[in-house]
Amino acid sequence: MAFIGNLIWICTGGWMTAIGWLFAGIICYVTILGIPLGHQCMKMAKPALCPFVAQVY
Repeated sequence: MAFIGNLIWICTGGWMTAIGWLFAGIICYVTILGIPLGHQCMKMAKPALCPFVAQVY
């Protein structure tokens, strides 16, 4: 069931959310103070792409 949910999520725009998190992470890596925030943005890209199986630590 998680596979079907993730497939529907990706087809209806989940990939745009993941790309947004990746882009925000890259922008945050530009400054020294933004590196921890950029790291967290990169961590959020995975659950944004496949929310029904991903875990955030």
